Amino acid sequence: MKHNMDDLLKQALTPDMTPDPLLNRRILNQGKEITGTETRRRPRPRARFATAAAICCILAVGSVTTYAAWRLLGAKDVAQSHGDLKLADAFTGKDAVLVNESQTYGNYRVTLLGAVAGENISDFLEHGSNRTFYMSSAGNYLALEDDCLYTVVAIEHADGSPMQATSDDAYGDEAFFVSPYVKGLDPQNYNAVTLKGSYSELVIDGVRYRILETTNVELFADRGVYIGVNDGTFYKNGAFLYNETTGEITRDENYPGLNALFMLPLDPSHADPAAAQAWLDALVQSEN
Repeated sequence: MKHNMDDLLKQALTPDMTPDPLLNRRILNQGKEITGTETRRRPRPRARFATAAAICCILAVGSVTTYAAWRLLGAKDVAQSHGDLKLADAFTGKDAVLVNESQTYGNYRVTLLGAVAGENISDFLEHGSNRTFYMSSAGNYLALEDDCLYTVVAIEHADGSPMQATSDDAYGDEAFFVSPYVKGLDPQNYNAVTLKGSYSELVIDGVRYRILETTNVELFADRGVYIGVNDGTFYKNGAFLYNETTGEITRDENYPGLNALFMLPLDPSHADPAAAQAWLDALVQSEN
């Protein structure tokens, strides 16, 4: 029945939306067996560049659709499968942003499942030794490492072939960089690295799921926040374009690989311009 539904969806989407054909452990979640889990801590930027893996990029026509999103785990399920019950609970709350939008570029299909932000909403929150604080509009100090945005994406091969399990030797051959970006901030300077990002990955039923933890950029919700996914270990200047006049970030349509870019529909009422500027000042000061 599942395969019949796939066929019906493919026919319905043709031709305008054709979808191109940590701790390793096992956790049982609703009858699904996880093939592997890998947790990536926050290495220093130099260390991440030193371990970058080469990716073979295949030029293909891209598409934006919600195709096959029903076959994927939800953001809550991914967090639960990772054993992060606190985060799973957060994804059931009223502040969770559930998107379920898919984009296909290069030979990959990426689905932005959702995001949720808050203080201490993960069982695996990392507390860095060099913590940076900023003052919120309420007059209290918040640590960058405590107030976080958690974003969940699913990455698949566009042709339907399974992604490598985290336990496979070839797992590291396919690398991806997932990051939030803020309208008005140059993405090559403000991305998951500078936002103190870390992530966990699971491969379930041939789909790679990533839970990304970064500094909470809800402070900039009134500007506009994006979630970008490109092939490779780091941000690639050629994947996205930054308009210095308007502050907009867009995909480079001529990029020969994966460069999915989603708008994250955050609630503008969660923005705090004064705190956002204080955050930027504190970030700059911490880097000097």
